[in-house]
Amino acid sequence: MMYSTLRKTISELFAELKNDPKMRILFVEGNRDLAFWREIVPLHERKNTVIYSIGVIEVEIETGGERGRLFRLAEMVNQSEFRLRIRFFADADCDRLLARKVLENVTLTDNRDLESYTLSESCFERLWLTGVAGAIGGEKKLLSSVINFAKPIGILRVVSEKYQMDLPFQRLFEKGWKRFLTGSRFNRTLDIKKLMRTLLQLKHNSLKEYETLNGIFDAERVYFSQFDSNQLVHGKDLIGLLEVLIGVERKSVESLLYLSLNYDKVRSYPNIKQMLKWITT
Repeated sequence: MMYSTLRKTISELFAELKNDPKMRILFVEGNRDLAFWREIVPLHERKNTVIYSIGVIEVEIETGGERGRLFRLAEMVNQSEFRLRIRFFADADCDRLLARKVLENVTLTDNRDLESYTLSESCFERLWLTGVAGAIGGEKKLLSSVINFAKPIGILRVVSEKYQMDLPFQRLFEKGWKRFLTGSRFNRTLDIKKLMRTLLQLKHNSLKEYETLNGIFDAERVYFSQFDSNQLVHGKDLIGLLEVLIGVERKSVESLLYLSLNYDKVRSYPNIKQMLKWITT
């Protein structure tokens, strides 16, 4: 990744904190997170605290994207004199499901990722009835359909992570989920077997590992099905499935979701409350 000259070095970041002893910083993954936190805690309510995207700091990593860069900076900050003045907020991804430890200065989303805060009846009611002007009653069918389709895909993502399969979900997502859904509107079924075969073909151009993957998935599905849907549903899958179910392009789906979100309810989640208290104290 090429770094902009406008980005601060870690030394410049620490110098900024040294020059302003009261300043505290919360780092988040990206612009969507910045917008999310502007709704959770407006600028005028922040007490000597600023929220930055990890993109403003130069952090070199080989893989892992913005989340990886955020975790790398958290490690470096944890060994510095500023460890109590800088915190990090990141998507939980598979860390909670796979019982991975994170540093104390990192707070994870209460559910799988930022989008999972939208996976609620109140959000889908506003999305369906107001956002797309749907008929009353459709909001419950929409939420149920999304969960039924996205949960097994989410479990497959965890399986890929757990067994280091590196299945190319991003490439699959770019082409959309419509080809894996049969039926019409809310009377659809997900062909998870076809989805697995497609992932293997995209990765190896081969189906030799299909039986192995299918066996692992069936076994792990029994275990991971005990977890709440909001711990398993991946944000990209949520948006991609809604694109098919309500017939709205992805960028608009994402906007509708966050505009439909009940931020008062979100503020009641434990990890959000923890960060909110730190920001405003």
